[in-house]
Amino acid sequence: MNKRMIRFLLFTALSVLLGSGAYAAESLSWKELSLEQQSVLKRLEKRWDKIPVERQLKILQGVDRWKKMTPEQRERARKKFQRWKEKSPEERARLRKRFEQYKKLTPEQRKRLHKRWKWFKQLPPEKKKLLREKWKKLTPEQRYHFRHNKKWEQRRKLHDHIHESPGHDYRKNNQ
Repeated sequence: MNKRMIRFLLFTALSVLLGSGAYAAESLSWKELSLEQQSVLKRLEKRWDKIPVERQLKILQGVDRWKKMTPEQRERARKKFQRWKEKSPEERARLRKRFEQYKKLTPEQRKRLHKRWKWFKQLPPEKKKLLREKWKKLTPEQRYHFRHNKKWEQRRKLHDHIHESPGHDYRKNNQ
């Protein structure tokens, strides 16, 4: 990274921390990007100088992540981005809202959600379909009670504890 970019990033970080709006006027020009960054971002060249500085920084962070990816990771990212572009604006808005909700979860809630997602992903397609159909048939009130039922929460914690115990073989107890 060149000295100009480092100064820019430091100035921006300090401005954000201090709550100053002064950083918004100082954007990074296209010519100040490295050749590698320009190569990755070539489709943004004509409008780069019009992009708000906050967005420029996020884009540059993405470029850094991209450079660290393996070819397989890059291909997965391309496919995910393609699926994202194919979604309707309404679906994208819904997913953004859900992501904002996810960010508000506690680490414990995120861990539990991730564990449930992994469990769901390993289910056979017909079982997934059945569960989705059952969920869709629930009223919003039933869904709320399902999510917030303390007895259900206690059973889930007990289930998680049992299945995380060393040496526990779930199959032995269910045959």
